[in-house]
Amino acid sequence: MKDITKYGAVGDGVTDNTKAIQAALDDAVQCGEIVLVPEGEFLTGGLTVPNGVRGIQGVSPASYQNQRKGSVLKLKRDGAPKALLDLSGCKDLFCRDMSLVGFGRRGDDPKASGICVDIPSHGGHNGMGSCIVLDGLNVGDFSLDGVHMQNAGVITMRHCIVGGSGRHGLLANIWDGWILDCMFPGNVLCGIYSDDSVASITITGNRIEWNAMAGVRCRNAYRLSLVGNTIDYSGYEGMYFEDSNSLAISGNVFWRSGCSYDKPPAAIPTEVLSDPLASAHARFKRCRGISFTGNVLHAGLKGDRPGAWAPDYGIVLEGMSHSVFTGNSLWGAGAKDAIYDGGGHGDGLEVAMNPATIASAEND
Repeated sequence: MKDITKYGAVGDGVTDNTKAIQAALDDAVQCGEIVLVPEGEFLTGGLTVPNGVRGIQGVSPASYQNQRKGSVLKLKRDGAPKALLDLSGCKDLFCRDMSLVGFGRRGDDPKASGICVDIPSHGGHNGMGSCIVLDGLNVGDFSLDGVHMQNAGVITMRHCIVGGSGRHGLLANIWDGWILDCMFPGNVLCGIYSDDSVASITITGNRIEWNAMAGVRCRNAYRLSLVGNTIDYSGYEGMYFEDSNSLAISGNVFWRSGCSYDKPPAAIPTEVLSDPLASAHARFKRCRGISFTGNVLHAGLKGDRPGAWAPDYGIVLEGMSHSVFTGNSLWGAGAKDAIYDGGGHGDGLEVAMNPATIASAEND
């Protein structure tokens, strides 16, 4: 095990440790060893993790609110790279039990993510994949995405907290993997987002809350299982899928979606801000092969203002086919309508047995 302090790293929050940590990473390749980040706050520039490093191991922060406990890698503000940890060239790597801290998300901040895999094309990564495990990480305050996964495969995220990002908590253009028991709170855009393609992913037991645009928002998604997640206080949709197929969505709790800010972040696209159907718990547009069953959708007070219920709609359906929406609890699901039918459907859409009421003080 390669201890970064043996290479000169000092965890005082002031010393620039970029060269020392990079040297430990480069040296670990020779024997396929683990790099140890002991307890302390280690200021660093961007680090490129070479293929062959077995893992990066820290001391657990064991804290939701305090990122300064345990092992901390803190990104320097000057000369920011695209990420604190660039894993683009890695395969078969784990990163465990530490905090990764950015320098903020103001408009003039240098642009950087916490962790990135950025591969130009999907290519042969499907099946064989990158095989990266992120476990027990607290990733926060990065100006771009907390975790940026572009064309990565066989990814496992578990027991992580990824919040306070200037864009998304997790950009998930990935194939094959698991997102388990994580939190995605307070990101400027979405908790989990995919704009390219996401496939064969199990998303289970996560808390996705206080994201200013959406909890989960994906285009071209297929073969996903979303089970037992809690989605709370999304700025617009709690969950939105467009041009997607083969999704199994069950046992999730949706609360207080559509709670758009009075002054929404500038990063939210104009088409979202002006879309009247974006105030919804769950929205599906041009999708097929969807099973949405056994979920609970309930409106809440927008900003805790009396009578300001959000969202407007519980479920919004547009251009659907070969899908079933049944057995969901829509008690007080939306301020205007529990289910909004946008029409344009094809064959095989079944909507039944969804007991529903409109949101009111009686539903609080």
